[in-house]
Amino acid sequence: MIKKFADTVVCQEHSSTHVTLQITIEPDLFWFQGHFDTFPLLAGVAQIDWVMHYFAQFIRDDLQFNGIQQVKFQQPIIPNDVITLTIDLASDALLTFEFKADATKSKGKIRLKPKG
Repeated sequence: MIKKFADTVVCQEHSSTHVTLQITIEPDLFWFQGHFDTFPLLAGVAQIDWVMHYFAQFIRDDLQFNGIQQVKFQQPIIPNDVITLTIDLASDALLTFEFKADATKSKGKIRLKPKG
């Protein structure tokens, strides 16, 4: 079975427009297969996928990805990292996110549109 999402996800804060999750990055995730053999890291596309997955699970499932307005990958997310993912719904058309450990790993803004 392909494992795309971490098994250890703890919801720390949750409201109708905000969620903060603590995620343990397990080394057996699908995203680490071949990315990269000598220095595995969680690819940017995986991080965006996780943001949208947890956004739909915890905040709104009637909105979908409509493009990236801004994103900055500052430090790699690697196996066994324990990170905090914060997602905020800024409006019906925009969400913001941040992956953080000791420092910010990545952050950005994603444009949204209604599903359908």
